[in-house]
Amino acid sequence: SRSMTEGKGAKAIPSSTERRASASHEESRPAKKATSSQEVAHKAGTLTAADNEKEFDFRQGQTITVVLDSNRASGLSWALVQPAGNVIVPSGSAMYSVRAGKNAGGTETWHFHAAKPGYQTVKMEYRRKWAQSVPERTFRFSGTVR
Repeated sequence: SRSMTEGKGAKAIPSSTERRASASHEESRPAKKATSSQEVAHKAGTLTAADNEKEFDFRQGQTITVVLDSNRASGLSWALVQPAGNVIVPSGSAMYSVRAGKNAGGTETWHFHAAKPGYQTVKMEYRRKWAQSVPERTFRFSGTVR
């Protein structure tokens, strides 16, 4: 379901990989390393719901932190459903922090490790552990480890 504006001049924002690829075609020298390392340093610290469906570049050995809203009192929590590769691997178990206030919920913090060069997608679902139905929310990010 594409919007009308998308077909009439509006352009999707290319991923960082596509931007670098097009930049290297326009220039005879290699893609600028400073730009990609700044993107890595800027984006790779902590990913949040705003980073859903995005792609990132990571350094091998880097820790990737994902912080997502959660309310365990509702019976819902985040579950890792697509860690099928060995490029980006879970590191430790998720930590839940409660916000101050009645029924305020909290956040779940997950850590991943950029283990080896390659490309991988990580997918998480916010659901009740016992429910096999459609999840309330999903969170997905993809990364290229260099």
